[in-house]
Amino acid sequence: MVSRGLRIISLSLIVALVAAVLFSISLDTSFEDLRDQYTNDESEFLNLPSGNQAHIRDEGNPAGTPIILLHGSNSSLHTWELWVAELAGEYRLISIDLPGHGLTGRVVGDNYSRFSMVSFVLEVADTLGLEEFSIAGNSMGGGVAWALARRYPDRVSHLVLLAPTGIGRVPQDPPFAFRVGRNPATRPLLRWLAPRWIFSSGLYSSFEDDNFVSEQLIDRYWRLNRLGGNRHASMSRFALDPAPDLKEMQGAIDVPTLILWGEEDQVLPYDQERVRWDLRTKFAGGVEENQIVTFVGAGHLPHIERARETAAFADNFLGR
Repeated sequence: MVSRGLRIISLSLIVALVAAVLFSISLDTSFEDLRDQYTNDESEFLNLPSGNQAHIRDEGNPAGTPIILLHGSNSSLHTWELWVAELAGEYRLISIDLPGHGLTGRVVGDNYSRFSMVSFVLEVADTLGLEEFSIAGNSMGGGVAWALARRYPDRVSHLVLLAPTGIGRVPQDPPFAFRVGRNPATRPLLRWLAPRWIFSSGLYSSFEDDNFVSEQLIDRYWRLNRLGGNRHASMSRFALDPAPDLKEMQGAIDVPTLILWGEEDQVLPYDQERVRWDLRTKFAGGVEENQIVTFVGAGHLPHIERARETAAFADNFLGR
């Protein structure tokens, strides 16, 4: 009887596991459906010399100082909508869906390294005729922003970094989706398994105030990450050797820099000593001429949780 009972329990667990896997399988969503839902009148699809197409929004004051806005991992240009609302009267704001993200999707050559993204952003800038611009980036986009400023300081007038990768300490406990993606044994699952709860969990980890996480926001992350090619891009990106941290690089970044960080960031926790060390040793002017501002009660996305305050600091910095 005990043996039969164990077999029944084992079979039930197997059935439950199979059902969970099947329930988690998510097919790709079509570009047409996503385009209709996640573009607006300012959306453009630029054809770049590399053969890629970039989804961007070019908003605000067309005569104003141009600012390129770069989102974080598995996010999209929509993350900057509150900043656009705050800064549109003064600045020209160009937000970009980076390669393998949003409606830009998969790119030629399947290269999703930090420096490949730098080249992609420069292609967008060149296509728009921007010889010089300011650039702001959050998380992964912050890593792309400082890498671009380091390689091409003549193109960048000001650098705004919001909880950027590559600066400060490496997180010891990254979100669940990142652990899955970086493990070679589980990484292939990302191609087919995209349960909505993973994106929900990641977003709740990114905000200190849960009220910022809406069903609409979760759906947008979940659906855009299922655009054909985006999950393949995530797998390719997670398989790359980690891009070198700023502390491992030689040579200063000779661009005026503002760093903004949420003090309750659970994704890339703020480490004051490490950030100040990176700023002092790798940025021209060090901590004396550049600035760090932290925000109590804000997580990994301070440009959303503290949109008005972070935009005001950026405005004051850009006007120096």
